[in-house]
Amino acid sequence: MKGVLIDVESDNHIIKLFIKDTETGKVEEVVDSSFYPYFYLLGVDEEDAKSLGEGLRGIERSKGALKIIAEKPSDVPYLREKAKEIGEIREYDIPYTQRYLIDKGLKPMKRYEWVLDGNKLISFKEDVGKWSVSRKAFDIETYNPQGMPRPSQDPVIMASFWNEELGKVITWKPAKASFVEMVEDEKRLIARITEEINSADVIYTYNGDNFDLPYIKKRADNYKIPTAIDLRRGGQGTKAKIRGKIHLDAYLGVNFLTTIGWLKLPRYRLEDVYKEFTGKEKLDMEVTDLWKDWENGTIDKVTDYSLQDAEAAYVIGERLLPLYVEFCKLVGQTMFDVSRMSASQIVELLLLKKAFHKKQIAPNKPTEHEFVSRIRKPIKGAFVKQPEPGLHENLAILDFRSLYPSIIISHNVSPETLNCECCKDDGYVSPNGYRFCKKKRGIIPEMLEELLSKRVEVKKLLKSTKDPEERKRLDAKQQALKITANATYGYTLFARARWYCRECGEAITAWGRHYVQNLISQAEETGFKVLYADTDSCFLELRDKTKEDVIKFLKDYNSKLPEAMELELEGFYPRGIFVTKREGGAAKKRYALIREDGQVEITGLEFVRRDWSGLAKKTQEKVIRAILENKIGKAKEVVMDTIDAIREGKVPLDDLVIYTQIKRKISKYDAIGPHVKAAKRLEESGVKVEPGMTIGYVVTQGAGNIGDRSYPPQLIGNRKPDVDYYINNQVLPAVMKILSEVGIKEDDLKIGGKQSDLGQWVG
Repeated sequence: MKGVLIDVESDNHIIKLFIKDTETGKVEEVVDSSFYPYFYLLGVDEEDAKSLGEGLRGIERSKGALKIIAEKPSDVPYLREKAKEIGEIREYDIPYTQRYLIDKGLKPMKRYEWVLDGNKLISFKEDVGKWSVSRKAFDIETYNPQGMPRPSQDPVIMASFWNEELGKVITWKPAKASFVEMVEDEKRLIARITEEINSADVIYTYNGDNFDLPYIKKRADNYKIPTAIDLRRGGQGTKAKIRGKIHLDAYLGVNFLTTIGWLKLPRYRLEDVYKEFTGKEKLDMEVTDLWKDWENGTIDKVTDYSLQDAEAAYVIGERLLPLYVEFCKLVGQTMFDVSRMSASQIVELLLLKKAFHKKQIAPNKPTEHEFVSRIRKPIKGAFVKQPEPGLHENLAILDFRSLYPSIIISHNVSPETLNCECCKDDGYVSPNGYRFCKKKRGIIPEMLEELLSKRVEVKKLLKSTKDPEERKRLDAKQQALKITANATYGYTLFARARWYCRECGEAITAWGRHYVQNLISQAEETGFKVLYADTDSCFLELRDKTKEDVIKFLKDYNSKLPEAMELELEGFYPRGIFVTKREGGAAKKRYALIREDGQVEITGLEFVRRDWSGLAKKTQEKVIRAILENKIGKAKEVVMDTIDAIREGKVPLDDLVIYTQIKRKISKYDAIGPHVKAAKRLEESGVKVEPGMTIGYVVTQGAGNIGDRSYPPQLIGNRKPDVDYYINNQVLPAVMKILSEVGIKEDDLKIGGKQSDLGQWVG
């Protein structure tokens, strides 16, 4: 059989492989009973190890230690506790299916030729050829008169599905739309949901781990309807696995991209992410009132809303799937596991795989005491040259390509190369005095070298490939390689890492400071004005220098760097603005630039913050663009027009909503801020508020402090927004730091006065 490995599970010591046959399109279940769980025992002879007792299948000498082989995974906890009494144990906590994939070298989401005896695996080898998986997104709506639906008693009232061909909604009340399929009752709806889920290889949801799938399972259990849903504990909540399928929770993917800095959104609602990815608005409605439409039998808007939820989840899932496919092939683990990991966990999996092939035994994870000790010891970070505040013209930005990864490679930074015996009088010595081996290659630099080398190859292929599907795959691959490489420095300081090394982290940042400071010195000696520098980048103000001068400097500087390191030209920028700190001087990581093609880049300003209203963000963005386009007069007009619109009541309510996350239970808050007050009002209206929820509120007119006047938009009633609050606490603070750099004062905006020397700025 030729097929793609979709998923892996275990039943005692039996491994179950779910393989999609590329000829029939069916997913076949293949078993492998040849693999047994094991761990390593150090410092003990074989005779003593034989006393470990029940559950011990065998003992082998391997990697300079004893390989303790268990009969089945459930025997490992007992054996490791016994082994701990007589020696040092290693690799005892690697999940059985992960261990199997590492040892066998299998890569989920890759095509193989499988040799079978019935459904038993005999052997396999990699196979070339195209393959595909069927995908479907779904979303459910529930009856929720109490605000937060209760799976023990509140029914599922409809489910929506979307794939590349069509969308449909299944419900048990009449609706007009042609895409609606009506069933008799909730029991039949749950049965149809399970049928639809079983009809695709990949299931996309948006927060399906913690809502949709647990809810369906609970309702299915009530009706004794069997499902393939397997709920597991993990992280911040539940992990929902679908047996033999790939469940990709797009919400987790969005959080992952946000954490690594590839996506910046004030909120992660489905509507917001869909708009970010597509530029389109999705139908929005107040879900807390959805039950009223159900009761009234007027569910046509609800079916439209539900179908768009499924479509949005599908669109986001399609953006994420190619990236996770490449992560699966890179680290050799299932998509269920990889899509629920942090970047540091992905790095660790790759290192485990690397250690296996190098015949090394991996270090243990830290104890809780070690973990606490690690997080209490922060290290000295990157070098920052504070920027000069104000508006600047003719800028060039240079940055080191993958600075920290290239430092690790160039200087062989790894825990096992630190202070080696063979390089006492030599070695790579960091600016802060740590010494690393020059003779024996470390596991981390070796892994990184492979990642960056592969990425260079993939990017070359990407440039020469015209096929859209192949370009999408190659782009996802180079992104997966880049993310993993960039996360490696952080992994060395990740407090729960097996290969944690504080000295490595300190050495890397010390070298980073050294190279950036050296770059500044060299640039200034060449006659450039260094405006700003931070971590791995340097902003040059050209003044009387030309673009050709920048290119020549770049070439000369690179000729002196270690081979793995390279300084790159990020681009030329006609104009940039840096804002002033309260205590004076410019604030780091708070600036905006305009590229030669007119694209505006904003870093660290309120525009990307969550706790500002949409109005403040939109106004700030318009002001920044006007200034960067050298239209200072227009920037002032933007603010004046916005203030007039607020006073005249012409601003949509949605633009006045401020969003803040509730981080703990409402009862645990001592200080009652406006978001807490709004959350309390939601609870009083019957909506269940839990930690992690993002609360929206509008500050209204009336007596009392801001909290007393803050209401969720759905509870605002006839109350009017507080005009003065939005002018003085939202719009003006968002723009004044920027406008003050070009001579515009706050009083000029509030009263409509004209500054005497404004004319020199008008574009």
